[in-house]
Amino acid sequence: MGGENSKKSGEIGEKIAEKVLNLIGWKDSFSGFNVDCINNKEHKLKGREERKTHGIDLYFRYKCPLSDRIQENVVISVKNRDSYPNGETGKKSEAKGFLRELSQSIECLLKSQIYKENKIASIRQIDNAGVLFWINKNGNEDDEVIKDIANIQLTSTDIKYPMYIVDNKVANFLCQSINFAKNYFENGLVRYLYPPNTGYNNSNYDKTSCGELLPVQYINSHIIPFKEETKDILIITIMQEFNREALPRLIALAQDLTSSWGSKIIIAFPNYDSYKYEQDVIWAKNQFQDQKFIDKIEIRSYGQDFRNLKEE
Repeated sequence: MGGENSKKSGEIGEKIAEKVLNLIGWKDSFSGFNVDCINNKEHKLKGREERKTHGIDLYFRYKCPLSDRIQENVVISVKNRDSYPNGETGKKSEAKGFLRELSQSIECLLKSQIYKENKIASIRQIDNAGVLFWINKNGNEDDEVIKDIANIQLTSTDIKYPMYIVDNKVANFLCQSINFAKNYFENGLVRYLYPPNTGYNNSNYDKTSCGELLPVQYINSHIIPFKEETKDILIITIMQEFNREALPRLIALAQDLTSSWGSKIIIAFPNYDSYKYEQDVIWAKNQFQDQKFIDKIEIRSYGQDFRNLKEE
């Protein structure tokens, strides 16, 4: 019965992960397949025989919009648990095991037929990364694990590829941000703003200012910028709650991102309330001399609460 429940929990987790990934433009991913293990002894699970295969929950590849002719391969491991471990030690121990296993899966995927068959044409480099989609089903929607494992000790022997973690808090932030941003896009299909110059996107042929795909490098970012081109709107959602001291820095960021465009700029927090924070917003805006730019700025809430209707 326990194995049956575990299988069902895993299936539910994968379904949730797939829906979240679809929201960020990671569509048509490969799911639920095995690859042969190329390092049977090193990848052996504790107390078990030599490993024969690795199960891949989800695999997505795309042409990176942040760099010239780079293909990004992302392997997603989904862990859907009743709760996160108690204390930092437990969380770090479990995270290390999950990430090591994910790194080993990527290592073996690179030698597989599915990997060879999914190389994008006209690329000069392939980068590989892992995403640990680690959620719990019985806790709060904003439960988080990332902050407790921020200083986890990992070596290149343990982890050979860049790794990103999506916990409850990150998944909830992504969903709420996207649903909020959809209100400003005519077709409901959001577009993410890409930095104008990353140092790796020098080709004018490949360069684009926005797109429907959120790059893996930003999947657990605390800030998501969107660009609505037809209405010339910049939308920035912030994971953290409203903070007076942080607001001038966010306004400065918006100013940098819209140096030559933008008729409206919306900065949204999960808990903004004009009754509470109106004077703080006035104070932050007064730190800037460009009144024409400041007049474009609106502070909003993206939190799903009927009381936020007063901010509309």
